[in-house]
Amino acid sequence: MEKTEALLSPLLDMMDEGVLVLDHNHHIIHMNKKAKKITGILLNPHYSHNAGTIETGDIVIFISNQLGADDGPLAPSDLECLGFNPKAIAEGESIMGIGIYQNQSIAPIYKHIKESSFTEKLELRDHFLGHDIECSLDYNEKRMVITVNQMVFEQTYTQSFGHMVIINGETSQIKFFQDKGYTIRHEAIGDLLKGRPFDAKSKHATDWDSRLINQPFESFFTAKAVTEALTEIDQMNETRQIKKFISLNHRPIYTIISPLDENYVLKFRDLSEMDSLLKEHEQLLDDLEQLHPPHFSKDELLALNAFESIIGHSYAMRQVKFLAAKAANVTSSILLTGESGTGKSLLAEHIHKESQRQGRFVAVNCAAIPESLFESELFGYEKGAFTGANQQGKIGYFEQADQGTLFLDEIGELPLNIQAKLLQALQTKSFFRVGAHQPSAFNVRVITATNIDLLDAVKQGYFRSDLYYRINVFPIHIPALRERKEDLYALVKNSLNRICTDLNMPLKQISGEAFQLIKRYQWPGNIRELENVLERAVVITPYDVITPEVIHYPTSNGQPQSILPLKEQLEQAEKEILKAALRDTTHKKEAIEKLGLSKSSFYDKLKKYQLD
Repeated sequence: MEKTEALLSPLLDMMDEGVLVLDHNHHIIHMNKKAKKITGILLNPHYSHNAGTIETGDIVIFISNQLGADDGPLAPSDLECLGFNPKAIAEGESIMGIGIYQNQSIAPIYKHIKESSFTEKLELRDHFLGHDIECSLDYNEKRMVITVNQMVFEQTYTQSFGHMVIINGETSQIKFFQDKGYTIRHEAIGDLLKGRPFDAKSKHATDWDSRLINQPFESFFTAKAVTEALTEIDQMNETRQIKKFISLNHRPIYTIISPLDENYVLKFRDLSEMDSLLKEHEQLLDDLEQLHPPHFSKDELLALNAFESIIGHSYAMRQVKFLAAKAANVTSSILLTGESGTGKSLLAEHIHKESQRQGRFVAVNCAAIPESLFESELFGYEKGAFTGANQQGKIGYFEQADQGTLFLDEIGELPLNIQAKLLQALQTKSFFRVGAHQPSAFNVRVITATNIDLLDAVKQGYFRSDLYYRINVFPIHIPALRERKEDLYALVKNSLNRICTDLNMPLKQISGEAFQLIKRYQWPGNIRELENVLERAVVITPYDVITPEVIHYPTSNGQPQSILPLKEQLEQAEKEILKAALRDTTHKKEAIEKLGLSKSSFYDKLKKYQLD
């Protein structure tokens, strides 16, 4: 066993996830370095302190983001020893304070707010008995910082949490500070205020490592879900893996529990750590973008600035924004094409805003109007025009959009007889209300949109060719999401921000594994489907990081069912190969030689995939 341990230990220490091995009695056999780091057994603090207990006269500085729900837990009555009136504070509040242990002659200093009054940050600063003390609780960054005479003690958290620093009342030196593994040492605020001793802290204090081996898991780790899973495996003689979100010593953990012979292997990741890594990754991307900004023409830059709220900097979306900016400055009819859910309505509205037209933007879904009502809805009607008509008459969509923009979505759903009347209105800039004898003139910019091939509909006799050419003066095609996956990260980030704001929930981010899963999916429902999947994940996950387990596609078995035709798959693969060749070579000539293509064939493919 010792020989096996000596061989396995270096390998397990190289893993980027925590590994905890238990025997059949649930006793700890092995923990790799990452597991010790997550649980706080490995210490590498800037400061150190000896073992001891809190004593009369010691200065206690503490922060709790949710009193009574934090680890311990810390109750209002526990703070009486610091001179607090427990009736003045309540469970569920955020509180930070400075007090003297078992000394009623000096009143404590503190701030507290109700949970319903949470702001971005709660701060307390004071010169207390010769010490410059600052406390900060940042709700957005989920960070607690206690600064004592310029010494900084920081803790990050995900859920309810407590942080504390103790100053020796006699020597004025730091006597104790909270560290990540305080729960395994039973050093929560409530424990220490009740007189429980604390261990020494220094980067050399590694005796806890040996103290854990061959001891029961439940003696050091509070994780009811793990205990229940182990019992389930024992009773059911399970051989499959069990995957769970758990709270391990009050830290959010995603764990995989696997039976192995008579042992159990627990692999886990700290979700709060993943959140921090994501922020670092995001900052790195921003820094790289500033170091190597993409080259845009002057017109492209103007278009990108004008349509900044349309997410996407891929070549395809830059072309869309460029054309949209040009279209906004003319009065020609615009035809937006693209699959359902690609954002045609949003683009139409932004074109209207950039056009500086004085009237309204009126959006009409042609697929939602009954055929018998099309004419009266579009053009309106005179009073008494037909049985059941409003006696005052009614203005139609054209009049509502006067001096503005009329957006006709799903234009391919228009009945043929209405197509003829729409064509006449567009040609003459006037229309007849139902029941009217005189035409009404209008000044309306018309934008149409469709997710079908209108030219094919013309060939099949479902759509008038003259109307097609009338509305197709300025065509703009919006690519499917699968054709611009380089925009996915920005779309996901933007959607999560909006969804969390709309649902009044804390901001959530997406893990690398979940994002890779999103990238592999083909998104037949495009941006609309992406937003629906993300909203469901935001609601389901109990943590601040979205992991693969809460990404579910709207299918019967939760798995992607979108399989592209072979031709499209081959084209996508060809496009990726070309992109890689351009990225990995210095000159196009070198890329041509490596790919084994003729010069004309190479440039034809660049044009086809818009890579030139």
